[in-house]
Amino acid sequence: MRRSGSVDFVTGLFVFLGIAAIFWLVLATSNYRAYKQTEGYTVTARFSDIGSLKVRAPVTMAGVPIGRVVRIYLDKERFQALVFMRIGSNFDHVPVDTSASILTAGLLGEKY
Repeated sequence: MRRSGSVDFVTGLFVFLGIAAIFWLVLATSNYRAYKQTEGYTVTARFSDIGSLKVRAPVTMAGVPIGRVVRIYLDKERFQALVFMRIGSNFDHVPVDTSASILTAGLLGEKY
């Protein structure tokens, strides 16, 4: 049984567009541009327990994303977690007395 070349072409094009759509969806939902953010300044916070906080977790203020967690380190003298956060350069007026807390978002319990 012989198939025409146009059917094979349309099938291949459909598969290619499906893979491209999945790739675009992954990039759109992961906010890939925010991962490459290098501009801004670093803020350090101390926590006695960070739970399952991960590097690249979003940092928000009043629900607005303002940066990402760039490093998590254990202070061997105080036995506390040091969390280094990169805050975007357009958020340069964060008050000095600002406090930080780790919260949970979503059904899967993502920490931010």
